Amino acid sequence: MTPASQQQHQQHQQHWHSNHLDHSSCLPPVVGGLHKVAAAWTRGVAEAPEVGAPVQAHTSTAETPARPAVGAPDVGAQRAVGARTEHRTPEGIHAIADAVNNHLQAHAVRVGPKPTSGPEVVSSGFPALDAVTRLGGFPRGRITELIGRATSGRETIAARTVAADEGYGVWIDVPGLVDVSYLASCGVRLDRLFILRPPHPEDALAMAAQVLSSGHFGVVVLDALADLTPSGDTARAVGQLMRVVTPKLARTPTVALILSSPDNHYRSLAHAAAVRISLTKTGLIRRGGVLRGWRTRASVLKSPGAQGGETGIEVWL
Repeated sequence: MTPASQQQHQQHQQHWHSNHLDHSSCLPPVVGGLHKVAAAWTRGVAEAPEVGAPVQAHTSTAETPARPAVGAPDVGAQRAVGARTEHRTPEGIHAIADAVNNHLQAHAVRVGPKPTSGPEVVSSGFPALDAVTRLGGFPRGRITELIGRATSGRETIAARTVAADEGYGVWIDVPGLVDVSYLASCGVRLDRLFILRPPHPEDALAMAAQVLSSGHFGVVVLDALADLTPSGDTARAVGQLMRVVTPKLARTPTVALILSSPDNHYRSLAHAAAVRISLTKTGLIRRGGVLRGWRTRASVLKSPGAQGGETGIEVWL
């Protein structure tokens, strides 16, 4: 490039800067800043020395940060990526929500499953039956229906459930035939058990509604719907009991065990019950020619923790 052409090029650059840099103040801050950066970069290119010209060394009091060697890991980038990954975990998301809630004094609602293992339960007294429900027992605040005949083991399961709970229990004895000595042999503490015998079978439903809604008892057994007179009025009364008790029971720590028969089916009970188990006697247990008990097949018809399953249990006398 000749000296004349070089001088003309520099005059053109100065004319371009005077026309563009004066209008940067009228632009938004971000756009004006970008124009200033572009102008400074252009100025640096224009003022750069030609190839072959001597380069002067520049001294500065500020220390230039050492650049990592080629191939070395960038620690700062790794920390930034790790921080972003940590905030994306459920724990990090909940921690951010708590921090925002504390800072703004607002109410943050967490949408999604709660970090709990499952509903609180009471053991049935049979480990195999607890395992097949996938819950570990019968849930509190819910209705469990035990479907079976009088010799299927439903009373034994109910008695062992009462014995497994540490609170007070209620046994609503509709037929008035409960064997107190057998309950004691199943481990029930009789000093912590209330046995209620309604004057009429139809009064059992009203009695059950009051007891289940109170929330003062650990296990309440309704023994049994099969002893009620099957009729349209009874079905309506059972449906009303389910509508009244189910929402109130959900706010209590009570396990509701309702014993029923396969001969009497109530749709409202089947819909309201969280757990439904069908019990069928499959054989007898004899020792030395003496009847010691019977074997029962327990089939889970409905459970929050399982789609279905069955197991065998032994009920000893």
